[in-house]
Amino acid sequence: MRSAVLLAGLAGLTDAAGHYGWSGADFPEPDSPACNGEGSRRICDPDRVLSAGARRRLAERLRELQWSGKPCGDAGPPARGFPHGVPARVQPFEFGVALVGSLEDGADIQAFAESVFDRWGVGHPACNNGVLFVLSKHDRKNYIKTGKGARPFLSDGHAAAILDSIKKELRAGDYDGAVEKAVGRVIDEALMADRSSVFSW
Repeated sequence: MRSAVLLAGLAGLTDAAGHYGWSGADFPEPDSPACNGEGSRRICDPDRVLSAGARRRLAERLRELQWSGKPCGDAGPPARGFPHGVPARVQPFEFGVALVGSLEDGADIQAFAESVFDRWGVGHPACNNGVLFVLSKHDRKNYIKTGKGARPFLSDGHAAAILDSIKKELRAGDYDGAVEKAVGRVIDEALMADRSSVFSW
């Protein structure tokens, strides 16, 4: 599965020592109490990068995706009333948020994101319509991973623009504002938009 976009080395963020470095293999499952997910199975913030209030607001936003979706999967064989095959089923998008204080030494954020995306199983299997937002606070890196079925709705250019738009908040140390803004824009402009579109800037 192709990665959407990577922005690394956001200058101006404050680094700190003494934080455990995560790998994709040892990062918690989203239903683990270690994730501090505020009741959401799609948020994992074991190092408490965000405030509890921000995690609750994100959980509510991600719940909105239960009521969204686009047709995906192969049409079934012809059936009564459907001479060209049974229409593909509409499946909601799945959006995961993985936040860490630091990655393990030498870890690549793209490899981390791909590992977590696959381990969590983000996206419906027939659709591969998942999206994963990853941020490593002290490595000053963030990343958006998209499944193949989500890419017609969230292009690489659009994802890059969204990540670029949160630099101001990150440089100010406003991680709540940065993550909520990124997640909100992905949902509002791509996953719950009326139609697929290519974003340019």
